[in-house]
Amino acid sequence: MEYKVTIHEWPDYNDPAITGHQVVKDAQNRTIFSVRNLADCPEDAIITRDLFEAHDFIAAVRFGMKLASQGYTDIAADIIEEGDEF
Repeated sequence: MEYKVTIHEWPDYNDPAITGHQVVKDAQNRTIFSVRNLADCPEDAIITRDLFEAHDFIAAVRFGMKLASQGYTDIAADIIEEGDEF
């Protein structure tokens, strides 16, 4: 069975040629994910460059569904604190 969602996209108010806001809604029109450009921030993060965007969200959900079909019911994460250099 397929879980239907819709991705709503709006252009960026500073540059209509790029996407500025995305909302993912379920079949009952409930927002299940939202992302907006941070162009007014010093980092200038935008959907097409730095932000986890709607298509990334769909890919993550698909990956989760695959893990569930393989029998996984939880996830454990180790946290490793790195130094200042990448």
